[in-house]
Amino acid sequence: MNRWTGVLATMTIAVACGGSIDRPEVANGTGHRAARNAIAEANGAEQGCAYTAWSTPINMGAPINSAFNDSHAALTKDELSLYITSTRVSQSAADEDIFVSHRSGLDAPWGTPVRLGPNVNTVGFNDSAPNITPDGHFMYFHSPRPGGCGAADLYVSHRVDTTDDFGWDAAVNLGCVVNSGRAENAPLFFAAGGIDYLYFSSVNPPGGPGGADIMLSTRLTGGDGFGPPVVVKELSSLLGDTRTAIRMSDGLELFVSSNRAGTAGNQDLWVSTRPDLATPWTAPVNMGPTFNTTFDDGAPAVNFDATAMIFYSDRPGGVGMRDLYLSTRSLFCTPTARCHDVSVPADGACQGSASINAGSIDNDDDNDTDCTQSPAGPYALGATQVTLTCTDRASQQTSSCSGIVTVVDTTPPVVTPNPVDAGGFIASLWPPNHTFHTVSFNDCISAAIDQCDGPNVTRRIVGVSSDEPAKANVDVVIADDGASVQLRAEREGSGDGRVYTMFAVVGDDDGNATRVSCKVAVPLDQSGAPAIDSSAAYCVGRCN
Repeated sequence: MNRWTGVLATMTIAVACGGSIDRPEVANGTGHRAARNAIAEANGAEQGCAYTAWSTPINMGAPINSAFNDSHAALTKDELSLYITSTRVSQSAADEDIFVSHRSGLDAPWGTPVRLGPNVNTVGFNDSAPNITPDGHFMYFHSPRPGGCGAADLYVSHRVDTTDDFGWDAAVNLGCVVNSGRAENAPLFFAAGGIDYLYFSSVNPPGGPGGADIMLSTRLTGGDGFGPPVVVKELSSLLGDTRTAIRMSDGLELFVSSNRAGTAGNQDLWVSTRPDLATPWTAPVNMGPTFNTTFDDGAPAVNFDATAMIFYSDRPGGVGMRDLYLSTRSLFCTPTARCHDVSVPADGACQGSASINAGSIDNDDDNDTDCTQSPAGPYALGATQVTLTCTDRASQQTSSCSGIVTVVDTTPPVVTPNPVDAGGFIASLWPPNHTFHTVSFNDCISAAIDQCDGPNVTRRIVGVSSDEPAKANVDVVIADDGASVQLRAEREGSGDGRVYTMFAVVGDDDGNATRVSCKVAVPLDQSGAPAIDSSAAYCVGRCN
């Protein structure tokens, strides 16, 4: 939905945006080399984005429009303040003033425009065509008030508090480097890459094709003053080319009022583009009957990303003489799908669920992008290639990437031990006659089941310890396959019996293992007293 009106723009892709940045037009001598270097740092272009067609303009109605002339608008970047030029107070076409309307939110109605004070407006002169810098601290406009350089000059006013629409300082003339003995009108400020650009219109400047031409002056950002202006010939014609508006987000689209050849009425709206700041503007193209009539249609102003345009027209059906009209369009950007590889532990069903989304981006910032995975999961053990597709709901533009989901079995086998006697032993060796007895893994463990491999596990006795020293050269022999062990039936006659501890490992094919131990006794005698484990005296194999 468009935040300006309830009108939806036609869903036809009209103007693509994007590109690299290198060289602007630089007018003042000190700025030429610096501008070429500085502008390379700027890269505000929207990548993979497209605009819908402009909607049919609608009259903004009261209180923005009045019974008198209302024209030459300007928006603050937050779109909460709308500055306009109006004769509603003076009721004289020779005494235009700058007014401001405010709204509390993007969906709130505009308030009644209020005339700015004497720091900006004069009495009896046309103070017109405000332009607010994106940071909100400066307002440029033109005025033919006394004390200037020519028939009309460019002025600038500053304010500290960007939320105070009436906090403007006394306007200052931009001086006679920018201004001339002719008429300079309709300033437009744009900044990129450490360079400030000031577009404006000048009547019959030297080197221009004729009529009112589009001029450009530049300075390094933060500099004291703009340099000598030059004619932007690709935007100028033999007739009148006046107010401009630029897409501030990247500087790649510019709108201009002109009555050049091909104009339908007294004045039309035209548009020019460029692929990057290094390239000259294209020849302006008439914006067609959506905007232009056989009447006077001019003075465009756009918001920061050029999704809303306000212009004036004296076409029939308005509120007053010149009225302000609004047209909107939407900006749709291809989402950026970002993927990464993910490893997750298997669940109880030996599957895993995971997202490969590594922070995919909804580039038009309206939070209407949905990302889905194929296959959706859950995923089987091992590695599965997954594709993530992110779709902008409004435009249906998509972006995809791939990643690997690896599901890993991290659960060791479950072991069920055999029953033990009252002393905690699985077996007793008797008589203590120095003979070997075979004890198997299965004497220790009755069952071993793995969550994902079932009974397909490895079973191995890996070590045996004794709490008494060896009675012969060899008391313990572990089979090569780890399935059993030979234990000698012997103990100290003066001790408390001998305890062998068998150590076994049950493992799956993912490297998970369960370690178990079982005890075998050689009793001291047949009194029934259990052997006492006095801790390991020696170990064969791994006993931990």
